[in-house]
This record gives sequence, C-alpha cells and structure tokens, in this order.
Amino acid sequence: MLFQTRQFLRPIVAFAIAAIGATVVGCDRSNSAGNNEVGDSYFEAEAQVVERVHRNQLRQEPTEFLRSRSSDLVHWQGWSPTVFEDAKAEQRLVFAVFVSARFPSSIRLLDDLRRRTELSQLLNEKYVCVLADVDAFPEVAIYMSLLCGDIKRPTSFPAIAWISHEGNPVTWLPLDERGVDGFDEIFGGSDLMVSSIWKDSARYVIVNSAQDNEGRLRLHKMEPAELSDLDALRALVKSSARQLASLYDPTTKSMDGGGGLVPASLLRFAGETGLSPIMDVQVAESLRALVTGLSSTLQRAAIRDPLDGGFFAARRSSGWEIPQLMKTSSSQSQLAGSFAVNSQLTGNPELLKLAKDCLHFVEQQFVEGDNSTGCFSGIVDSKVGDRAYFWSQEKVQELLPEAEYEVVREAFALSSLGNLPMEVDPRRDYFRKNTLGEKKTPSQIAAATGQSVEEVTKLYDAACLRLLTHRKELVERSNAVFTEQTRITSINAQYSMALAEMAGVTGDSSYTTRAQAVVNHLLTRHISEDGHFLRIAGAEGRRSVAARGEDYSTMLVALFALYRIDLDPKHMAAAQSLMEEAMEVLRDDNGLLAENPAGERTTVLPIYSTSMIFGGSTWGTIYGPLERLVQLSGSDSLGAVALNLRAHLLPLAERVPMIHTDFLVSALVPLTDTVVYLTGEPGTPAFDELHHLLLRHHYDGVTILHVAPGLPSAFIIPQDSGVGASVRIAGQDAGKASTAAELERLLVPSDR
Repeated sequence: MLFQTRQFLRPIVAFAIAAIGATVVGCDRSNSAGNNEVGDSYFEAEAQVVERVHRNQLRQEPTEFLRSRSSDLVHWQGWSPTVFEDAKAEQRLVFAVFVSARFPSSIRLLDDLRRRTELSQLLNEKYVCVLADVDAFPEVAIYMSLLCGDIKRPTSFPAIAWISHEGNPVTWLPLDERGVDGFDEIFGGSDLMVSSIWKDSARYVIVNSAQDNEGRLRLHKMEPAELSDLDALRALVKSSARQLASLYDPTTKSMDGGGGLVPASLLRFAGETGLSPIMDVQVAESLRALVTGLSSTLQRAAIRDPLDGGFFAARRSSGWEIPQLMKTSSSQSQLAGSFAVNSQLTGNPELLKLAKDCLHFVEQQFVEGDNSTGCFSGIVDSKVGDRAYFWSQEKVQELLPEAEYEVVREAFALSSLGNLPMEVDPRRDYFRKNTLGEKKTPSQIAAATGQSVEEVTKLYDAACLRLLTHRKELVERSNAVFTEQTRITSINAQYSMALAEMAGVTGDSSYTTRAQAVVNHLLTRHISEDGHFLRIAGAEGRRSVAARGEDYSTMLVALFALYRIDLDPKHMAAAQSLMEEAMEVLRDDNGLLAENPAGERTTVLPIYSTSMIFGGSTWGTIYGPLERLVQLSGSDSLGAVALNLRAHLLPLAERVPMIHTDFLVSALVPLTDTVVYLTGEPGTPAFDELHHLLLRHHYDGVTILHVAPGLPSAFIIPQDSGVGASVRIAGQDAGKASTAAELERLLVPSDR
C-alpha cells in the first residue's frame, strides 16, 4: 500500500490531518460564491500543457541544495511567480514543499520521496510541484511562520502547502521529525481531502482560499503606535533593557524565554545598551551581569564544540547542553561581533578570545579565496550525529590513552550514566551519553589531576585531536554532512560586520582588509545586469535571486560599520545608493518595506520582516542606517519611512522585546542623535586620536563622517567645520574639538 500506518504515529498523524482539514474548510461552503463571477475565465478556459512543468527544473536553481535535487523523480519547479502562471494555465493546484538544508528532516523527506516512484508519479500527475529553499527566498519562511501561527503549530521545515494559482494557501502543515516519518499517511489524508473538494468544486477551492487570505490580511494588519516620538522610543529601550536583564537568573545562569537559537542578538543588545551613555547606571550593571553569566554558560556548554570549533546554531533542550547538530557561518559572525562588544562592556579578555575563535571557525570552514562565505553545514543523519557528537564514557576511554582520558574526563565531566541532568534530558534519550562541553578550565583540571597547566593543555589538545579524527571518520564514511556553499549577501554582510567589529576592538588592520574584500565582492559581483543588488548572483547559467530586505538591511549596517574604521567615502556613497534602491524596490503602498521586491509578490498578504524569527529582522536592522542617513542628508522621504517603521515597531517590541532586540539596538542611533564631522588627514596623530576615541563602543550610536571628497552630494556638511571634530546634537551645533579630551566632554552622557 502507498500509505502505510505506523501505530505509534497515529495520534500525531490524526492531529496533522485534522489541522489540515480545518484550513481546507475554513469557510462555509455555502458562501463559496456559487454565483460568484470571480475567476470565471479560469474555470471556463481549456487547460493547457506547459512542457516545463512536466520536467524537473532544478538544475539551474540558485542554491546548491536545490541543484542537488535535480535528479529527483518529482518534477520539481523552482519558486517564482511563473510557477503560479503555469498552474493557472494547467488548471492545477501548486503543491509546495518548503525546505532548508539547515533542517536535516528536509533532506530526509526528499531522499524518501526519491525512493518512492509511485508517490512521485502521483505528485507529478496531480500538481505543479514546487521546491522552495527558504534560504534563497526568506519571505516564504516568514509567510510559513504566519500560516503556522494560524493553526497554532510551531514553524519547522520541511513544510508542505497546497496553494492556488493566485498564490493563496489552501492548506498547509509544518513537519517535524515524526511528521516526516509519517509523511505517507499525512500526505495521503490531506491529498484525499483536497482532491475530493477540488473534484466537487474547484471554484470553491479557488474562491474560498482567496477569501481566507483576505481575512488573514485583516487579521494580521498591524496598527502603528499612537505615540512614536523619541520620548516613547527612549522609554521603550530603557524598559526593555530592564525587562530583559531581569530574565537572567545569576544563580542558575539561565535565561528565561530566550528561544532556541544562540542568543547572539540578545548579547549584542545587552552589550550595546550597557555601554551606551543613554542607559541608566543600575540597568547597565544588570546588563553586564547578564553578559558575563550568559557568555560563560555558552562557553562551558555543549552548544560550543571543543573539537571542530565554533558554536552550534541552536539547541534542542531546555538548556544549552543538547545542540542541534548544525553550524552556520551567520551565527558565528553574529556571536563574534557580540563577544567583541561585550569584551568592552565587561573588560573580560576571554570574550575577545571567543570572538576570535568564532571568526577563525568561519574562515576555516566557509571562506574561499575572495573572502566571501558560504551558508552553513549541517548533520543530516541523526543516528550518525548521535554517534559522532554524543559519547559513552566507555567509548571515550577506548579511544584515548589513559593520561589523556583522565584530563578529558575532568574537562567534560564524563560519567558512566551520562552527564546530562534530568531537567535537560527528561525523557532520558541520552542516558549513558555524554556531551563534550568544557565544564572546567585548564587551571581547574590541573588542580584536580595534580598536573601543571602546561601538561594538562598538551594532553587535552591531543585528546581532542583523537576524538575529532574519530568523529570525522564516522561522518565522512556515512556522507552525513551537507555544506551549502552558495554565497548569500546577508550572510557575507554579517561576516564583514564581525570583521569590522574586530578591527575596531583590536586595532588589527588585517581585519579591516578582509572586511573590505568582502564588501567589495558584494558591491561588484552581487549586482544584476540592470544594476540592482542581488541576494544570490547567477553563474554558469544558474538563475540569480534579487536582493531581499534582509540583504539590503545587513549590507547597509556592514557599510556603516566598515566606514567607521576606514573612513572610505565610497562606502558612504554605496550606503546612500543602496538605501535609495531599497526604498524603490521594497516600499509598498503603505509606506512600509516588504521583504521581497514588488515584481515577486504573489500573495494578498504582504510579507514584512518585523521580528527576529529566523535571525535578524529587516525592519529592526535597517532602522539604524535609515536614521543615520536622515541625520546626514536631512531627507524628508527617508525620515518618513523611518518614522513609519518606528511607529509600527514600537507596539511589537513593547509586547515581546526579546524578538526585537535588533530594533532596540538600532534605536540607539536616533536616541544618541549625534553626528561628529572629522576633518584633517587620517594617519596623523591629532586626527587618529579623535578617530580612535569614536571607535569605543560607548559611541556606537554616534554617526561619524570624515569630511573628504567623494561623499554623496545629498549629505549636508557644515561649511565652517574647522580642523578636528565638529559635533552636532539633535541637529544643533554642540561645539568643536581638537583633542580627544575636548571631544569626550562634548559627548558627555545626557538623557536626551
């Protein structure tokens, strides 16, 4: 039989089918517009045959992951507006599978479909089949998160959806690991339901899916705050800082409500606001305690990999001891920047070392000759992952000489019963298994074993090398790792930001040189033939992907971060040009910024990236560069967009500040409301003294501009700038300085 039932999956399958059924019949069929004239041409026209729909079309898709499925039996199409045109011509529904190689279950589902000829043929005969990579098209991930919220299910990938030719979802469901295992029955039940309704009344399916989506538009409509001035913004940032600081428990060193992703943005927020002159001293101390404790927890937990290096991107337990076996270059870059900031807040050199380690991991795993990065690597086979990353005490002892074993036994707190406490592993899935989080420092291990720190370090390094060799053998033998090398703009921009951060903290010009190489690569090679910015550049016949909101926003932050270091006017010119382009291609009729360009919007519901669901949000990230360009140019149009975003983000951030910390960090720009115009020659002692003062993280909210040829003509530059630094606060001249001490007095903390 095609649809076989596994007894233990019956409850989850029954729930899944019920959830899907609820979305299919969401409207009363009596209201299905039996006399409705909408779409008559679609129902009355004769179906056409579109040849490309009947062949797998993934060979020229933008990501390696999609191209790796080009030999699949299913006639997969790539995600694009033409898919819906083809569905209209063929008078079929679209069956879409939303995937990401970051989610091992995505690969497992597709591998299973590849082996199932009968099911693949059924899909080909009935639907226009689409495989959508959410890493190439982030707007579909946001859309799926909204749809999952409608049926009160957590967002996960893969996810499946039946969609009308108008782009309206008919029914959908995210699939967790058990859902993938029970896919036959889940698909069988939902396909039977959809097909039955379609056969009974295709008009009902099309018209009511449109009505449902119009209702969804009303349901998800955002209302701006009544008060959105700077006083309201300042109150929000301060109250959010107090609230987030209070969520950290110094006794258990845990953070309530932090979510499953590594908390890079939370650490960044704590560091930036803790250092900002606008923050209250008492709250700044609480933030310093949060940073110190949470960073230490992450450093000592298994979320940090002592063998391969780097941090896993997410956890699958209440604590940080059971990681999702996947690492991303973007999470390493974000953590590197956060640790660099927090080393300044705490004065702890260990955090700066962690920042360097994160960047080193990115450069070892993802960076190629031109300093651009790939996307991520992930463990696919969970069984291999468990053997390679979770160890019995006996296995570790078998692999190591006794002297090395004694050291790592102390370092990792190995136990014959496993080192995961009940609260972390309540179902005892990892009974007798041990993670390899570094629970003790070398000095603590030395004290416990009666050896010197040097001896312990040597033995520890040798043991880790042996364990890593064994892990690599397991993983490589099973071909269990998929590494996505597609160069995505937002990910490279994050890497550049981290490099610039490190350059400012360490003064090491090699970081600056590498950041410049990444930015130059993006500005020259991620450009379309018509001059527009790209998310993924086309190559060798593969199609490119136009820049999304997150690409514009992260690139703009990267340009400002690099400009603070090298003061190269071409970076300011690029920022001005890129912002103008973002306004042109993303701004909609509501004056808000959609996530995808206007020509690629297929749904009634506009897709806005307002919250940090899968990473940084477009609105929260771009708000800072918007305010900086308003300060520098006085642009009324940019000011209107900035005010509109602020008004809509204020109530969202007030409700759940944890998922809006990128916006709260951006808010430091208008709240500081300070521009420093530097004049003089970089490299001279007097100039460098002023410049280096401004590179302290206390002044991250300050906008710097070096008055030099090549700046955008739109910028308003004081004519009587003099030599040294001229300061403008809230649009008013605040004075001039020729020394760092004078400049520091002008930038004295105030509650503006």
